[in-house]
This record gives sequence, structure tokens and C-alpha cells, in this order.
Amino acid sequence: MSSTIIDDNAIPTPPYGWIVELKEAKEAAKKAGESDILAQFRVARAYHILRQWQNLRDICNNALSAQEKKLEKHQLILLKQYQKDAENVLLIRSRADSYSQKIQLKKLIKEDCNLDKVICPHEIFKNSNLLQNAALEGDIRFMEQIVAAGAAIDYPFLKSSQCGQPIVAPTDSTALVMICAVLALYGKLDSKIFKDFMSNELRRVLQGQLDCAVQLVWLGADVNTKLRLPSSSDSSQIESFRRHGFDGKSAKQLAIISKQNALIQAMNQLETEEAKIAKIHCRCGSRLPWKQCHSGGKYEVPPYDREDNRKLNWRYSPTAKCPCGNNQKIHYKCCWLETTKPDYLDDSDGTLTGVITLRPSDAGRRIMINHLARLTAEAASTGRLDEPIFPQGMEGKEMTAKMGATLIRQNWSLMCQMSAHDSPRSQIPNWDVDVFVGCVERLGDRWFYWNDLHWQLEKSVLLVRTQEWNDALEKYVNDKGITGEDRDAIVKKHKANPLAPCANLSCQVWERKVKEFQRCGRCKRVAYCSRKCQTDHWKRHKPMCIDTTKSSPHS
Repeated sequence: MSSTIIDDNAIPTPPYGWIVELKEAKEAAKKAGESDILAQFRVARAYHILRQWQNLRDICNNALSAQEKKLEKHQLILLKQYQKDAENVLLIRSRADSYSQKIQLKKLIKEDCNLDKVICPHEIFKNSNLLQNAALEGDIRFMEQIVAAGAAIDYPFLKSSQCGQPIVAPTDSTALVMICAVLALYGKLDSKIFKDFMSNELRRVLQGQLDCAVQLVWLGADVNTKLRLPSSSDSSQIESFRRHGFDGKSAKQLAIISKQNALIQAMNQLETEEAKIAKIHCRCGSRLPWKQCHSGGKYEVPPYDREDNRKLNWRYSPTAKCPCGNNQKIHYKCCWLETTKPDYLDDSDGTLTGVITLRPSDAGRRIMINHLARLTAEAASTGRLDEPIFPQGMEGKEMTAKMGATLIRQNWSLMCQMSAHDSPRSQIPNWDVDVFVGCVERLGDRWFYWNDLHWQLEKSVLLVRTQEWNDALEKYVNDKGITGEDRDAIVKKHKANPLAPCANLSCQVWERKVKEFQRCGRCKRVAYCSRKCQTDHWKRHKPMCIDTTKSSPHS
């Protein structure tokens, strides 16, 4: 089928890639109206290049039925070929077209299920997940749909404790290795005799498996992963692999045994790191290099990240549900451009790295990130980029109260800006930095930053922190020998108060007893004196309201 598809390689890539081109083409077509055939043609071309076949078929059908008489001959020929290409692909049998499968996949995504761990037993290899099953079935369209939804392409076959099924496929094998082993098995047979007796269904499956293997390679699957067979197995398939000496061979070695030129050529074209960076495909299903697709936008973000200078991790799928967990939007329409270090997927275990999410409304956090960016730029300009921005040991449990106090003093103005952006109600920006730092230094191993907008703290924790902070404040004024009115003024200004104001900025009501106000049931980060205040404040609070009852499957 693919041989009939128009070759788009001759069409130059737009400056910002085809995703941006599609967006701009759709906006232009909407403004021009359906009567503008050139605008419709521009959208169809982008759909074709991005392999969005259903959308392509729909727009071609509409254009040909309504505008055929207005089309020039070459436009008519091209649109009909676009239409034919779309229909040919969509005619290929696939679970991607199954209504029940679509509903099930949408449900899994909505409920934040980890697609890598969803059991989908193959007829022979019972311990397969969704992606592995699709690849072994030779269902290329469904496999690409799973990848586009965020699946890890090198995730190992599931263990018995995970799937409750008999183990057949080796649990450290990947989809690519297993397909290459199957193709290598048929490659050992006499091709002429085998082809004469091959059924149409088997021919379809083998071609589909080959297509899946080739696309996995172009998506960045590890071709050096080796097939490790169990010492004993009741599976005739596994024993066939063993008899032919496949145990310990890599996916690339098995591809050579399979004699499948398309697979071997794909692997050869991606031998070097430079070739991978330039040619590896975007995860959306377009089969375009990242730079020509979702990473070709106006804000260029590297589509890869090096792990320990030895492994390339690729960006999390732009069409998967955004891992921030704030909504149901796809990654590209949510946090794709709002990250200081984008989300990269480790395909071997499905984990994400570099998740630092910024929403447009999250101004306080943006200030912090911009500040760190300036520090990094300063380090780069002085040739000290390899040195840590903060002193060694100033992270996690290793950070002492003295280190924390040093960090506060160095970034006091930044902290004040963040507090003011979080809520103008905070009085921290009016505090004296020397007093604040002095209290932190005297908190000992249980040190913390006092925040007077402490809605998110549980009552028991809040009462303990309030007492600890006020004890540290008393110790500070005592150590400094401050007495009389000066002492009273400092203590009054910097004393921790367990009572909090209503989060609605237009309300002046304060709690009269600790934790009197009800917190937002969704994020637990703010509290209100009444339902009316919560309703009045919702428009401002909504962009920052993160559902804490849910978490990303990759977190």
C-alpha cells in the first residue's frame, strides 16, 4: 500500500516544521472560508505529510465534492491521489479503527494508567503489553497509536507477578528484539518454497511485523538489546529460537539473519549518534524527523537528552496526555513549551526525566526559573559552567540549616517576589532578612522556611512549626541581646501566626481558630471562609489549581 503514496520528500520543510505549518494553514483556511480552494489544498498537503489520514480523507472528500469544478487539472489530480493514499492506508485492518478499542484506550489515558504495564496477551507471547502485542500482531497503525499515547518502545516484556500469565517471551526482551527473532526464524526457511505455501494472512502479519520493526528502529529503539532465552521453556517458539542459535544475539544481528533489507538499511542509517539526532522520528506518528515535526517550532527545544553521556533519551510524545497532570490536554498543547528542561522518556523503563512544569499563570515559579537561568548564563560567561550553581551538599536531606540560611540570604529578593506573586496577602516580603535567616539557623536539623500562607499544612504540623519558629525567634533576639521596645517590635513583626486569612483577595476575614476555614477540595493549597468567597476567587485560582488526588503514571 505504501508504494502508492505520494513522495513528499521533494517538498521543502517549512521554517518552523510541519506542525506549525498545519496550524497556520488551518487558521488561514478558516479565515478564507471553504470557497478558497488553495487554502484547503494547503491544509490537505500538511495532513498528507504528517500522515493524519482520517483528517486528510475528510478534507479531500469535502473539497472534491464541493469544489471539483473550480480545481485546476494538476490540483484535481493531486487531491484525488491524496484521497486515494488516505483510503489505502485506512483500508488496512487495524485495531486503531475499532470503536471499542478507541474507547478503552481513551479510558486508560484519562485514568492515567501506565500503558507500559497494561497487559495485552499475545496468542503466543502471553506476557506482552499493548505496544508489544500490536508489534507482534503486525498492526503498525495501532502500534504507532500506542507510541503516540506515550508508551516506551524498549519496555521489557512483563514478569509473571505483573501479568499473571505464563512467561513465554523473555522478560528482558523488547518488542524490537522479539520481532527480529520471529523474522529471523522465517529468514532461515527456504524463501521460494515458503512463499509458495504462505497464506495471505501469514503474509499480512509478516509484512506488518516488518513494518513495525522498521518504525521502531526509526523511533529510536535500541538495536543492541540482546535476546536472552530462559534455560528451559515449554514454548515451541522459544525452542525454535534456541535451535537456530538466536540466544544472545542482538536485534541487529537477528535483522541480518532475517535478510529483510528495509530493516537492515534502517539500522545502518542510524549507526552514529549524529545520524540519530538528525533522523530519528517524532513520536506523533508522522514518521518525520523531530526537527521537521513537533521540535521544529519557533522555540527550539532539543528532542533528545543524554543520560550519563552514554544514552540518548527522546522527548515524551507530544500527542500523549501531558505528564503535568493538571488537565486532559495533550503534551504539545499544555507544557511542551513551558518547561526549562523538557520531559524526556527513558524507553527502557518508561520513566520521565526533567519534569519542571511552568504554567503561564505560575508567575512566582517563573521568576525562580528565570533567576536560575541567569545564574547559569553568568556561570557560562565566566567559563565556570561545570561548577554547581549552589555549594555542594545543598540539596535534599543533606542541606543543613546553615546552608539553607545562606541560600535564603543570597536569594531573598527572589523569595519575596515569589511570595508576592503567590498571594499579595503574604507579609514575608516585609520581614527583615537578617531576622528570617537568624531564625532558620536556629531551627537545627528540622529547619524549614516559614510561610505565613500555610493553608496546605495539616493542623498538627502547623502547630508544631509555629512553636518551633517562635522558639527560634526568641532565641535569635536573646542571642543578639535585643531588649525593650526593639525586642517587642521584632517579635511582633516576625512571629509565626497559626491563623490564616481567607484566600479570596477581596475578603478581609481571618480565622479565629486554627484551621477554621475549608480548603479547596481539589488542590488543598488554599482555604476560604465561605463558599461564596471560593466561587468569587475561582477565576484567579483555577489556573493554579492542581488536582492532588491524581498523579502521572510516569511520576
